Amino acid sequence: MLDREGSQASQSFLYQLKASRYFSVVRACQGYAELDDAIDQGICRVGVAIPHDYSHQLGAQGTATIQAIIDSSDQNTAAITKSYLEALVADESRRLLYQWASVKKLVRLQRPIAVDLRAWFNQDLASVQFVVPAIVVIVLAIAGTLLSSATVTREWECGTMEYLLSTPISRAEIVLGKLIPYLLFGVFEAIICILIAITWFGLQVKGGYLPLVIGTFSFLLVALGFGLLFSVITRTQLGASQLALVTSFFPAAFLSGAIYPIRLQPKAIQLITYLVPARYYSAVLRGSFLKGAGFGGLARDLAILIVFAAAILTLTIRRSAATLD
Repeated sequence: MLDREGSQASQSFLYQLKASRYFSVVRACQGYAELDDAIDQGICRVGVAIPHDYSHQLGAQGTATIQAIIDSSDQNTAAITKSYLEALVADESRRLLYQWASVKKLVRLQRPIAVDLRAWFNQDLASVQFVVPAIVVIVLAIAGTLLSSATVTREWECGTMEYLLSTPISRAEIVLGKLIPYLLFGVFEAIICILIAITWFGLQVKGGYLPLVIGTFSFLLVALGFGLLFSVITRTQLGASQLALVTSFFPAAFLSGAIYPIRLQPKAIQLITYLVPARYYSAVLRGSFLKGAGFGGLARDLAILIVFAAAILTLTIRRSAATLD
């Protein structure tokens, strides 16, 4: 929130905002730059700014306008936030009208408080801006995990694993040899998905291309690494594919924030989502397509994806060495 006046009237409105069970004040900003940064960094979902002449507008004109900036990168949450904020402003307006009528004997039909709503990142609250990045996350998660889930198990079922083990190559080289072709195919698939999002659905890469490329490549390594790990642990294609489907679709669709906002989920589920790589890739896609974020805004999510990729590949190589031996 940004209170540029600090009067009794403006503090009264802020008190109603704090007392609402739908809003919580996370930061009292000192200027518009700080308010903009809080929205850009995802610290708050809506920023409320009270003008410096709020009391004067109410006294002289009988109506005052406050500004509200909504983070609309999440279309569903933005629509709900807009409705709650308009309801709160309407309640405060009715309170002022009753106060003026009972104390000052003034009867006015005009609503005392108006709100100037501005939706950032998705001004029209178009669902396509929200749904398409979510679909990209789900498609890459499922396809990447399923692609590599049958690599090693196919060798066991066909009886050719013994031939591979008799060669002088190491177990790590076997794993990387199985991974690289599917990684190239996954990169091709990711390029197709992103091109369709841009050309067919009209999305724009407002941030830099390099963070988007790094995030997509890291997420593909994570998805392929999980599938390869299941292929090493389970020696049947059916078991590996079932594990891959369950562990890729459900987290990507329900725990990544791609479709269902994480903030609206139970606290225990919110803690679990920190272990879901799709959560961070979803943030990278929305930051690139909607917010225009660069490395500064996406550094945390990119770093976590890289750590996930390194960890899952290391675990897969070590587990494969023990299993194949």
